Amino acid sequence: MTHHYLFSCGAGVSSFTLGFDGNFRLCSSLYHPDFMYDLRKGTFKEAWERFVPSVRSLTSDKKAFLENCRTCPIINLCLWCPAHSFLEKGVLDEPVEYFCRTAHERYSRLKSLDKS
Repeated sequence: MTHHYLFSCGAGVSSFTLGFDGNFRLCSSLYHPDFMYDLRKGTFKEAWERFVPSVRSLTSDKKAFLENCRTCPIINLCLWCPAHSFLEKGVLDEPVEYFCRTAHERYSRLKSLDKS
């Protein structure tokens, strides 16, 4: 079975953010209310051992995400991630068109530099 994980970045793997309000987040851009862990109501150990794996295991079956972002060969030139998708579109698994345009423009420019 193929898993279509939302998070393929280092969020919650190599980094996390702790806000002034005691909210633990997998990354500084992830402001979705369902993906903040209130350390005033739980422990860091619970956040790290239970909360982080539950968020990192999220998948998507949304066609637009799977056909565009998840399989994009130049996604590293893009600003797309679930957190940015939520900030721009209100959902975690939606392509952001101007991110795509930016990535393709970057790719085109890098390719032209390679030919120089």
